[in-house]
Amino acid sequence: MAYGYDVVIGSSSRVVQKKDGRIFIPSSEVIAHWGGIIEKSNKIIFASYSMRHDDRKAIDLENIASWLCDQKCAHKTIFLSSDHVFVGNKGLYHARDKPDATEPYGLGKINIENILWQSKILRFTVFGPSNNEKPLLQEMLKIREVFDAISDQYFSPVSTHEVNQAIETAWEEDWQVCHLAGPRVSKSDWCRQFAKQNNLGIIFNDKYGLPLDHSLISSKI
Repeated sequence: MAYGYDVVIGSSSRVVQKKDGRIFIPSSEVIAHWGGIIEKSNKIIFASYSMRHDDRKAIDLENIASWLCDQKCAHKTIFLSSDHVFVGNKGLYHARDKPDATEPYGLGKINIENILWQSKILRFTVFGPSNNEKPLLQEMLKIREVFDAISDQYFSPVSTHEVNQAIETAWEEDWQVCHLAGPRVSKSDWCRQFAKQNNLGIIFNDKYGLPLDHSLISSKI
């Protein structure tokens, strides 16, 4: 099947069936209405995310992860995780590094990783382009006239195309945890470079917050 997967369990609000047969199912409908389809699928993407302070949704996603295990679907699932499973105090994290997040979003990702220990876990942060109604960093930059640029936080973002390529080849590769990473860069520098490359007339306000480095090293274990 094209793009290397049959079903995506996502965060969209509606079911979408593509012409090539791929089905995008919102997490809220997985168990109630689409369990049979998922059980028959050979390649599943679990792409849902929980909001940083939405405890109810985090619990629901953990229930779905447990259900995938109960239905013996974990081994054919790729869980799209995040660089935020790490606390961000050193950067350049390798796939063998132990997750140590302390904030709700990262902890939610870690909990699902632990439940889906038989699945493939793909960690990354993505700048775009967006595949749904949720804008990513590049979309936000294109519609802003003024943008707060964080100068003391680092990451290693990749494009959606790179994520799709990693998913497409994952089923034939022998790894359990994969870090997908671009060059390590400050968020401020990345935004300025993107604006310059795309001739965006954005006014940047330099901001400084809690110094963090969530950058990853491309690696597999």
